[in-house]
Amino acid sequence: MSPERGGILEDVIAEVLASGEPVFDLLFGSPSPADPDHHRVWSCSYFRLSDQDGRPLGVCESAYEITRRYEAGLRVALLGRVSEIGTSLAAVRTAQDLASVAVPDFADRIEVDLAENVVADGRPSPAHVRSGTSMRRVIDRSAEAPPGSAPRLGLLVSAENDGPRRLALPLVARDALLGSVTFTRTVPRYPFSAQDQGLAEELVSRAAVCIDNARRYAREHEAALTLQRSLLPQVVPQPAAVEVAHRYVPTAGPLGVGGDWYDVIPLSGARVGLVVGDVVGHGLNAAATMGRLRTTVRALAALDLAPDELLARLDDLVGQARIGIHRAGSDALEDQALGATCLYAVYDPVTGTCVLASAGHLAPVVSVPGRPPEPLELSVGPPLGIGGLPFECAEVRVPEGSVLALYTDGLIESRRDGVDSGIASLCRALVDPAQDLNTLCDVITGSSSAGSAEDDVTLLLVRVQSLPSENSADSAMRDRPERSAAARAPCSARPWARTPAANSVVRATCCPTSASPWVRSRSWGMYICPNRVVGDAVARPTAAPNHGEACTWTRLCVGAVTRCSCSSCSPESRCRRG
Repeated sequence: MSPERGGILEDVIAEVLASGEPVFDLLFGSPSPADPDHHRVWSCSYFRLSDQDGRPLGVCESAYEITRRYEAGLRVALLGRVSEIGTSLAAVRTAQDLASVAVPDFADRIEVDLAENVVADGRPSPAHVRSGTSMRRVIDRSAEAPPGSAPRLGLLVSAENDGPRRLALPLVARDALLGSVTFTRTVPRYPFSAQDQGLAEELVSRAAVCIDNARRYAREHEAALTLQRSLLPQVVPQPAAVEVAHRYVPTAGPLGVGGDWYDVIPLSGARVGLVVGDVVGHGLNAAATMGRLRTTVRALAALDLAPDELLARLDDLVGQARIGIHRAGSDALEDQALGATCLYAVYDPVTGTCVLASAGHLAPVVSVPGRPPEPLELSVGPPLGIGGLPFECAEVRVPEGSVLALYTDGLIESRRDGVDSGIASLCRALVDPAQDLNTLCDVITGSSSAGSAEDDVTLLLVRVQSLPSENSADSAMRDRPERSAAARAPCSARPWARTPAANSVVRATCCPTSASPWVRSRSWGMYICPNRVVGDAVARPTAAPNHGEACTWTRLCVGAVTRCSCSSCSPESRCRRG
């Protein structure tokens, strides 16, 4: 009996003697006098002895040596801890997990070397090119204290004591050499037995698979992040009507880069299109899907469509044409664009209004000077590709100096707090719309930028500005095809014209550098060619004689750049800019 265990056994014997309740299969490790450095494991049972009158006489102990059985149980327990290896998608962290499992229960020391290129960029060398492979020592851990009397593998009496004291095993996965692992046992531990070598191979094999998964994840994550960054706008336009700031924070978890995107699109008549969207899923496919959706939205926005019509057309493309996301023969069961969300808004600085529609996306938060921030009231339609319900536009007046916050769900959702709590936090951050937008972006996304983002975070802040009334003029007219020629005639026959956009504010003059008839604005001091203005304005009605009466809208805007925009409400509507 081991002296330090004597007190425990005496307590057990005293309890059995007093209560009469037997104790079975109490495991006890003890070295023998002939070999004090190694253990034998015993299964002890205790029961009370009584005379015929029931008076206790003593306690009987029955002990059986179960060293080999216990040793096998330790191996099974170590195999059960294999799931502790590879708890993260990081190669060095996986090596640390392996060391925690192996030392001190299996070995006294472990050394893990990983290929330099695996640690650096996740690209291993082929297994057959092992000579010259540069290795980096990432783990060198020894037992903090001698094992003492603890019954561990190698400290138990074993018939096989002529095996190696060092085991060096390669980390190989999919014919690629990832590194090597070396286990060491020191005296008083026995050398590694054949069963121990088999267990070591199982541990190293598990670690190799996890490290391979980690380096593949690192490569795909980097590729997806690079792809997404290349697809997102490198430089966001800064139209005169708005001030824009934006942030994108990729997820910090193992899911990889998501499909969030945002965009700012200059439109005709000094208007601005604002887009925020989110693709279901993560990884390369999500990034590629995001790029195709963003390109499609930009193409549709160029048609000067209303937000609800734009989303309806985008929904048709996703639901019917699948917009070419997957190659033929792909194993993917469904297009990742299905279920994607998108919010499209158009801000008009002349009228000070914002028209927006949502396909399953969260409503923006608006911060108006002198009023508390709040989410806009918006009818949210179904996600893209679902179909069945129409999209509805909402028109809201946005005073000058207000800040619109467009975002994805990663900004406001977390495992700890719900959506309502996240929106409330966003509103608190936007309480002062006069703040610098870039500073405000950093404050709002600060916690996510620290590496704790559970999903991609996208934030687009827009401070709106109004265009002074004296710097713009709008006009809408209805024309029939037979009236188009008559509408263009004055522009070429007379030295002056009353254009729809500049009604009664233009007069005849001649451009000093041209003999063609031009018109000059009284209040703006600018030259306008009426052939272009009116010719563009009536071109659409002429091109669509089968559609009956068509409405032509014309706007002149004067700023750093003077623009004339004409559009038609006919089914073949196109925006014309000058």
